[in-house]
Amino acid sequence: MKKVINHPSFRYLLFGFSLLFLFISFYDYNRISEKHIETEMIEITGENNQLINGAITNKIKDQLEILQNYAKLIAYHEDITSKEVFDLLEPLTKEDLFTNVAITTPDGISYTSPTHTSDNSERKFFVEGMKRKTIISDMITSKISNEQVIVMSVPIYKQAKVIGVLRVSMSTTLLPEYFNLSFLSGNISSFIIQRDGVNLTPKKNYYNFFHMLEKDERNKEIEKEMKEKLANGDHGYITFKLNNKTRYAYFSDVEGTNWYLLSVLPHSYVTERINHNLTHTLLLAGKVSVLLLIIGIYLLYLMNESRKEEVKNQEKLHTIISNTPGISFKHKIHNPASIQFFNDNRKLYAGYSKEELLDLISTDLSSIVWEEDLPIVEQLNRPQKKGTVVSNTYRILLKNGHMQWIFDQRQSVLEKDHTIWLYITVLDVTGMRETQERLRLSEERYAMILKETRSIPFEWNVKADTITFSDAWTNTFAHPKVIDHFLSVTNKYFKDREYTYIPLMENMIRGQSSDQIECILPSGHNENIWVKIHAKALYDNNGFLTRIIGSILDISEEKEKTSRLIKQSQIDGLTGLYNRITIEHLINEACQNDPDSSLILFVIDVDDFKKVNDTYGHASGDEALINVSKALRKCFRSDDLIGRIGGDEFVVLMKANTNVYKELPTQKISMLKNMLSNIHIQKDLNFVIHCSIGISIHPQDGTNYKELFTWADHSMYEAKKHGKNTFVYQPKNTEKP
Repeated sequence: MKKVINHPSFRYLLFGFSLLFLFISFYDYNRISEKHIETEMIEITGENNQLINGAITNKIKDQLEILQNYAKLIAYHEDITSKEVFDLLEPLTKEDLFTNVAITTPDGISYTSPTHTSDNSERKFFVEGMKRKTIISDMITSKISNEQVIVMSVPIYKQAKVIGVLRVSMSTTLLPEYFNLSFLSGNISSFIIQRDGVNLTPKKNYYNFFHMLEKDERNKEIEKEMKEKLANGDHGYITFKLNNKTRYAYFSDVEGTNWYLLSVLPHSYVTERINHNLTHTLLLAGKVSVLLLIIGIYLLYLMNESRKEEVKNQEKLHTIISNTPGISFKHKIHNPASIQFFNDNRKLYAGYSKEELLDLISTDLSSIVWEEDLPIVEQLNRPQKKGTVVSNTYRILLKNGHMQWIFDQRQSVLEKDHTIWLYITVLDVTGMRETQERLRLSEERYAMILKETRSIPFEWNVKADTITFSDAWTNTFAHPKVIDHFLSVTNKYFKDREYTYIPLMENMIRGQSSDQIECILPSGHNENIWVKIHAKALYDNNGFLTRIIGSILDISEEKEKTSRLIKQSQIDGLTGLYNRITIEHLINEACQNDPDSSLILFVIDVDDFKKVNDTYGHASGDEALINVSKALRKCFRSDDLIGRIGGDEFVVLMKANTNVYKELPTQKISMLKNMLSNIHIQKDLNFVIHCSIGISIHPQDGTNYKELFTWADHSMYEAKKHGKNTFVYQPKNTEKP
């Protein structure tokens, strides 16, 4: 048996069998890959369809939103078919996308201009639009141009009532360009079809999907199955033949329409991928075979050269040791007296003569070792496996009593005479150890400085995506000092938040050498801490970003102080209500943010307040004003705006119902008057406070603070003329102040 195995023919046969097995394995791999590619391509068709479908849906939603915005603008006009309205729609009519734009009135008459009309009372878009529905039609024939178009229409509302329908028509020839199908589809052909198979985005002669199918039994079954799914609003895969070639397709409904997106992948594309995979498989098999052949030849060569190499290594080892700085010597294991020196360095004799040193090595070298380092030397002297290299650093006592640091490295080697020798190299590393000690002290000083400073240093290794912080980071934020996958952590926790450090990172990655930002960092104690981050980018010799270093400074106290100062600047010091400047700004802001809402502005003036100051003193006057402000807070809601604009004058802005112009909140006014009349002051518990109230309403009486206050102030003085302790509201169109 051994003779057969060692015969050269057996080796060649074994090598040939290995190559045959390799090619069979690659063939099987290629066959499995072909099935996988075919399945993958079918799935890609579905994924591509979903992506394109989403893009089409978003495009349609955007277009409908534009039309709805135009419908809102049209509703502001008394005559929705006036020239002003069509001037407003001019941007739509000038787009190449639409063949025409029209407004249909409730009687079914469509206006493409103030003078051009047509009867669309029976059109589906008009009927459904009057029922408050937004319509995207199937393909219809335009009454104006007689071409095939689709219609998008939205109802026009005025005070929750439909007063007409805004319609745009788009030629079906423009749909592929509008939805950008050629760009989105890539290798896959995409069509938009109706449930009856009509192609809204025709290419060549594909005007109806079902008509272009070859009329064989398989395609008839596919057509029947697909029509059922289209009728039920389902989606799915189909495989059909066209021009005797297999096609893979996926269809799904387009949201908000009766359309379906059909994505078709040609079989030639799949075949091309399979052929490409086969070519690569064969190339890989050939490369592996060549590699195996080279490896086999190389192994034979190594076997023939191994003994020669061992001899050369012995010679190299002797040469290296001989030229190593320090002292290099060898002796037989367990026989230090057999010592042989390769080189000589009197600086490492520890102050002894060569004869004395030889005697120490032969007897007990440990006698000059620093007592604390004896365990290290004992570890070095323990028997090791052949070829194992051991090393360590220890201290020895010189003959003059000084200390010297020694680096000791030794290796056991089997030599030609089959005896094991111990090769030892000794270096003086005293200077290096002193340098290390100075570095350690410097690091300790640096650590002490970091403990005293408020800033937290950090370093982000961009390539490894690891960020490292100082100890202060863990103490302050209770997070680990080292965070791996920093970009993933950032994307997971900070992507959708406000006031993050993401803009700083983006600036640095784009090439900005340094930057700073104020942002919020969450701590492990469920607190948000405001910080200021300073960062600097570091680049390699090729100009690539490698690291970002910087510092993090806690500025929460400064932010809190600033916020407190801003709040103090907005508040009246006596009453705690908004001061004059702030209340004016907030009322203007409320009017701008909701220009159509009904808002009531109250101007409240305490009657005969001067008598309080003159009779009872200013302290009593302040007491009365404080009590008035408390009454205002109790009377009005938390989201109403209350402010003090003068000595005894207050304003309140209250959001009201839409019918406020007809029904004033007299109950609220009566409550306020009762609460004010119950206010007492310490010096005269029988004293009663009354007030005069003027009212204005937004937007009828004004659209900003100045206009509303002017009219309400006028009404307040009218209340004083009528005997005080009352309120007055006069609509602005009856009299001007």
